[in-house]
Amino acid sequence: AKLITKNFCDKCNAVIAPTLKTKEVLEEYEIKPPISVIPTGIKIDHFNPACYTIEQRNELRKEYGISPEAPVLAYVGRVAKEKSLDVVIRQLPELFRRLPNAKFVAVGDGPARSGLEDLVSDLGIQDKVIFTGLVPYSKIGLYYQIGDAFISASTTETQGLTYIEAMAAGLPVIAKKDESILDVVNDGVNGAIFVNDEEVPEIVARILTDNEYRKQLSENALQTAQRFSS
Repeated sequence: AKLITKNFCDKCNAVIAPTLKTKEVLEEYEIKPPISVIPTGIKIDHFNPACYTIEQRNELRKEYGISPEAPVLAYVGRVAKEKSLDVVIRQLPELFRRLPNAKFVAVGDGPARSGLEDLVSDLGIQDKVIFTGLVPYSKIGLYYQIGDAFISASTTETQGLTYIEAMAAGLPVIAKKDESILDVVNDGVNGAIFVNDEEVPEIVARILTDNEYRKQLSENALQTAQRFSS
């Protein structure tokens, strides 16, 4: 992969990387052309909460057996090993101990789903965890609205577009510390950063229960998303 990447990029006059993390990886490959960092833009209006009604949100929740007032932690994206969803799931029993009415919704599908469903069953939390399966992209904007906060423990992102989509949807983003999101997720401003997995329940519980804090994070998240508008 390194050789193919270098051979391809060396034939170009310039190379664009979506993040500094990606640029540094390409520099390690000793690519010759100049590399500029330009984030991938997204159509943020597709995710704006103002585009969806409370009724639409509650109707979608009802489809999955979630009450309108239940606090919901959401993940949107490919359900694959490199996304480290197991890291999040292993912390859910403690979160549910703190918030018995909370739910975790994973929107998307992938090769790791079956194994993760087995893990959920082993942990005895299958009544509180929902895998929606594949959702058409045209409906993804609404599906973000099912949650009150977004979480990902992935450290393999090149940019983390779902983090930006979540912010455009007004969701505070809880993420594992990684270079790819250092200029996106600002701890205590538009979301929260965790280093140790065991920090997750406390961080999530605070965001889901402190309405004023969550509202402030949400407003800041919407502002952050504007920087990535296509």
